[in-house]
Amino acid sequence: MFLNLLKTIPGVYNNSGMKEKYVSTQEKNTATQPLKEPLKILFAWKAPSRAFKARDKQYFTTIFIIIFVLSLILLFIREFLLVGVILSLTFVYYVLSTVEPEEVEHKITNKGIVFSGIQYPWENLATFFYTKRYSSEILNIVTVSKLPGRLFLLINSEDKKTITKILSKYIEEVDTPQEGLTERIM
Repeated sequence: MFLNLLKTIPGVYNNSGMKEKYVSTQEKNTATQPLKEPLKILFAWKAPSRAFKARDKQYFTTIFIIIFVLSLILLFIREFLLVGVILSLTFVYYVLSTVEPEEVEHKITNKGIVFSGIQYPWENLATFFYTKRYSSEILNIVTVSKLPGRLFLLINSEDKKTITKILSKYIEEVDTPQEGLTERIM
């Protein structure tokens, strides 16, 4: 009975009841695959983590007056939850507009892209294109999976040709990207 149970476990006993040498699947895979290529950094740069435009006091005063009037109207019609959402979104916008972004390092390697310390292999990246926001040039990389969906990397305008040449070897460049929810909101 116990021997029959052991026969059903692969790699323990063969059909004749003799014990086999167990070889792990990792050992089998490394024996059949060629040696992996070492990681090479093809291009690296440092840039702010997001596009940023400094706003003056007059801009925020105008925004806060509009939000205050809108909130008063919503309070009169008893939309307390909507007032809370508007105030919280205003706070987030204010913080993102006043706090300068941190500087992060991006790398293009032979294995994929390192975006803010996170590795994205070439198999998970679909296409790329460029956009401009404020005075910043942005490299947009579309991922295969829904999350994150798209990577936004700020680049120097001088490095655009070099980055395009390297990325074109691994993923396709598109001129007009497919619009998603993010583009429709912005």
